[in-house]
Amino acid sequence: MKIDFNFLTSLWKNQSNASSLPAKAMDGIANEVGEFAERLVAEYYPTEQLATSK
Repeated sequence: MKIDFNFLTSLWKNQSNASSLPAKAMDGIANEVGEFAERLVAEYYPTEQLATSK
């Protein structure tokens, strides 16, 4: 299967933009998985997530 390079580039850019959205939504943190896990635990157990040290 031959894929047009421009189409492939477009897919790559879209994937890259989409993957950065969670980090932007969580105040630009570096570890999206860790941040999401902390928020998930805070939602599951009725508690507040601690603030990050910046």
